[in-house]
Amino acid sequence: EVAPSLDIQNYMSLIRAAGRDRDVDRAFAVLNRLKASGVHIDVAAFNCVLDVCVSAGDMDRARALVKDMRASKHVDVITYNTLLKGYTAKADVRGAKELLAEMSSLGLRPNDVSYNC
Repeated sequence: EVAPSLDIQNYMSLIRAAGRDRDVDRAFAVLNRLKASGVHIDVAAFNCVLDVCVSAGDMDRARALVKDMRASKHVDVITYNTLLKGYTAKADVRGAKELLAEMSSLGLRPNDVSYNC
């Protein structure tokens, strides 16, 4: 039996559901299915997975994902604000400051959200 094809919004709903359960592995499994589907992946889909990592406190996976996102040019201010939220939740001031500097080096201007994580 062939599974019905999903559009990007369906995949993002599945990623958000994984986030509600703080299930990082499931979020990455959905992302991998999305990559294999041939559906165009935008930065919002990657940011959804990043939010799952940060919400679950898995900063190692979050940093690795952002590294991959940078390599494929799928980063924006939301990406960095999400990662900043993780650093501040862990009280990692040095990591947060380094991330703000990295944002600036990429030409991404921190905004009000960046400074209120």
